[in-house]
Amino acid sequence: MPQALKVQFDKRQLRAVEAMLKGIRHGWETAASRAINKTGVTVKTRLIKAMSKASGIKQKGVREAVTWRKARRNRLHGEIHITGKRARIRDMAARQTKKGVTYRGQAKKRSLIPSAFIQTLPKTGHRAVYKRTGPERHPIIELFGPSPWYVFVENGELRRKAEADAGTLLHKNFDKQVKLLLDRKAARG
Repeated sequence: MPQALKVQFDKRQLRAVEAMLKGIRHGWETAASRAINKTGVTVKTRLIKAMSKASGIKQKGVREAVTWRKARRNRLHGEIHITGKRARIRDMAARQTKKGVTYRGQAKKRSLIPSAFIQTLPKTGHRAVYKRTGPERHPIIELFGPSPWYVFVENGELRRKAEADAGTLLHKNFDKQVKLLLDRKAARG
């Protein structure tokens, strides 16, 4: 499994901010955790859009596989997790045709799965793309596409772009949060 995305604060910047926010209780920890959280949510959203575009999976399908764990004052790091659960073909703009089911694959190119069909199961209401395992009346299996994790790992450009975005956003958000805390302190007198 690849190493997680890492974005860190500049230690000199942290020491300077700690000195500026000395009179505010938990000042620099609050600013840092807020900045990390704002950055994480933004990077998660951008990552979902980019992974959706690269794989052909609808954003809803990718969103189910990507989670964000918030930073706290006493735990100054946030985590974006991408599961290895494979996306359903249904989430790849699947359409029923006479020959089978077509879906949007990578680069928005449509692919055909011969003899497949879209079905809603009567008891559960689960709607998916299925294919029979053998001749008529044999059991059916649900079909899946790539996992969002695989798309992320295979596409190194996504990772590099996410790290670059996270780095610039983190410093911008940290500066905003420090300014906000200083303005509040000045307003209180």
